[in-house]
Amino acid sequence: MSWRGASWSWRRRSRLSRTLRGSSTPQSGSSARHCARELAAVPRPRKRKVAKPTAPQEWFERYRWFIASSGEIAVAGRDATSNDRIVKRYLKAGDRYAHADIHGAPSVVVKHGTEPPSAAAMEEACRFSLACSRAWAAGVASGHAYWVESDQVSKTAPAGEFLPKGAFMVRGRRKWHRNLAVELALGEIERDGAPKLMAGPPAAVQAHASRWVTLKPGFTERKALVAQLASAFGQSREAVEKLLPGGKYEIVSLHDIDIK
Repeated sequence: MSWRGASWSWRRRSRLSRTLRGSSTPQSGSSARHCARELAAVPRPRKRKVAKPTAPQEWFERYRWFIASSGEIAVAGRDATSNDRIVKRYLKAGDRYAHADIHGAPSVVVKHGTEPPSAAAMEEACRFSLACSRAWAAGVASGHAYWVESDQVSKTAPAGEFLPKGAFMVRGRRKWHRNLAVELALGEIERDGAPKLMAGPPAAVQAHASRWVTLKPGFTERKALVAQLASAFGQSREAVEKLLPGGKYEIVSLHDIDIK
């Protein structure tokens, strides 16, 4: 119903209601019944739903992302093209790079602030790359990942070799994190005074979110889980779906949230 239609309905209902209140004599009974029938036929104006405040879209949301427990922003590619883009465009001096030891895992760039990214942030980035890799769809329980400094990452291949789109050459010593659990948390954080969903390593999500769910590879279809989580968080299915890797799921734990 348009605002004009709603305004007309409100005025019409008001006039009929006043007529009914004034129809108290026997002679006015017929008129009252007529007004009552008319009143029933006039649609009630719909109450406007008050929209939830939404946080503005931020530059990193076009990629996979999370905010580390120590505050750094981490961005990861969704595919070979975005892997190329985040490293070429966003990996700067002082930043750090993480990658899981599995083919097709996303590159993760952890941005630095006044100090280089913390050791905790880099372990979380390693966990994130692993969780967003093919390991999830394969139902793998654990895996390995590493991180390096920004100047150890290059698009220049050794002589006679070729680097495909989304792949990079890493030189020098790698800092390994082995036997990491394949897991992910989804939680509701606050940005600019409005709620926003964030998927990331459990430690990072728990550091910033007011409520969350922890997940691991399992047997629940992704579509069914997305519907449950969208309802629980009061978000659209699209908002949830874009944050979760492909594959099946199992809920590990819940904090201040009900899943039906």
